[in-house]
Amino acid sequence: MTHTALARKYRPKRFADLLAQEHVAAGLAGAVARNRVAHAYLLTGPRGVGKTTAARILAMALNCERPGAGSGVGGEPCGECESCRRIWSGAANLDVVEIDAASNRGVDDARELRERAMYAASGPERSKVYIIDEAHMLTREAWNALLKILEEPPPRVVFVFATTEPHKIANTAAPVLSRMQRFDFRRIGPGTIAGRVREVARQESIQIEEDALALIARVALGGMRDALSLVDQVVAFGDGPVTAARVREALGLKCVTRVFMHEPLTNLRKVVIVQMRRPTEHEVWRALMATASFEQEVGKVVVAVDEDIEPENADAVLWAMAYRMRPHRDVQVIHGRARGHARPFRGEARGPWVQAEGEDSAMLINATLKEAYPPIALPKREYMERARGLGGELGLPELRPEAPWYGYSLGDWPAELEAEAELAVRGEHYATGEQQAGQRRSPDTADGPASPDLDTGM
Repeated sequence: MTHTALARKYRPKRFADLLAQEHVAAGLAGAVARNRVAHAYLLTGPRGVGKTTAARILAMALNCERPGAGSGVGGEPCGECESCRRIWSGAANLDVVEIDAASNRGVDDARELRERAMYAASGPERSKVYIIDEAHMLTREAWNALLKILEEPPPRVVFVFATTEPHKIANTAAPVLSRMQRFDFRRIGPGTIAGRVREVARQESIQIEEDALALIARVALGGMRDALSLVDQVVAFGDGPVTAARVREALGLKCVTRVFMHEPLTNLRKVVIVQMRRPTEHEVWRALMATASFEQEVGKVVVAVDEDIEPENADAVLWAMAYRMRPHRDVQVIHGRARGHARPFRGEARGPWVQAEGEDSAMLINATLKEAYPPIALPKREYMERARGLGGELGLPELRPEAPWYGYSLGDWPAELEAEAELAVRGEHYATGEQQAGQRRSPDTADGPASPDLDTGM
């Protein structure tokens, strides 16, 4: 029996089912209900958040045989009629055509699309819908060929362009943007993803642990399709419940414990922290590269830290970068990811403002512990507890140390160093100095060169 991927099987059938995209659902459903559907739409946003699905639901709503029957809400398709089922499944349809612009990007492809759009739909109450995915891949000449039909479209013809990189369309075909209605899709929050995956797992009789749910929701980086695809991948590994360990194994990064993105919904800082458990250097760089490549608009700065560093604690992350990172060896820059951020300029002909086709980049930082750290680098817990007590006696503000500032030892603590630390805690610093002085070689010893005489007599 052929298996249907979970991401396809549980794809939304109604606008109301689009998670975290209420603004899109309200706009498109309202347009259908009020018969105010635009002739062209531009759907933008990260991958896996519902752009193509929303385009299909719009096509279903425009060609539904029993509109609103399934939900009783105006503008929604029934999802059960023959037309809805064919469109939802992606089967061949005379009135709904999906085009991959990555492989049909040239001017000849655009001219063919323009000619096909001139033919009427298969019925008087039906609409022709052209869904162009990866629209940013269309060439400038292709956009120019479509400009006229977008400006004066035939009746009951709707174009839906979907893209993850709208800035490239602005660079190559700025005039077409004013001829389309734009909807920006948001990343889906980890809590929403976890809830949806939990419900899908229940319907599929898949046992999944809460830790695994949380990990899947984090590594999906706001994409529901990636989350469900990861569940499929883990289940295919073998029988048994889906655990966090199995998820990490499926990702090929067993030592990764967390992937944390600052401001996951707005993505303003573009900083991703990868928390790892006792990784090798090869595993660190593999995790950093995978995180940076997962979605190029997410990780401008990707930092790997050990599991004793809390990713949410910016001070702890900065501390790890300051004390565990070697800038000459632990920093790499990936070039050529996307366009740069140079200011728009006018060419020699003083034409319209254009954006330089530069390149974006990502910085990868390995801030994990590389080797045994000198024990003097962090104060022992006894120091901090003693300082807390003295502060209380003096009436100073309460001292609240937190990891990694105290409470454990970094690297090797040989017995002699432990003894020296205990002497220092008791205030017997002089004893350590006397021991070190006794270990110095005497000028009269015959088994080695004399210590340099600092008194030159001058």
